[in-house]
Amino acid sequence: MLNQISIEAGMEFQKYFLTFPEYMADPLLGVLMRQHANACRITGEIILMLKGGYPDGAIARWRTLFEI
Repeated sequence: MLNQISIEAGMEFQKYFLTFPEYMADPLLGVLMRQHANACRITGEIILMLKGGYPDGAIARWRTLFEI
């Protein structure tokens, strides 16, 4: 549930801030949105690995998420 909430919050954030022309080419905002999207993707991978019975792989992905 938290993963889905995070994805939806990121989409709303992007939709709102990209309406302002000064933020369209802001490199910091671009990096922030890419990092958030990457973190959401990794979180989904962790959930699937835990459901599939691969706890060691999930821990490895969690370390990657922690580094982000």
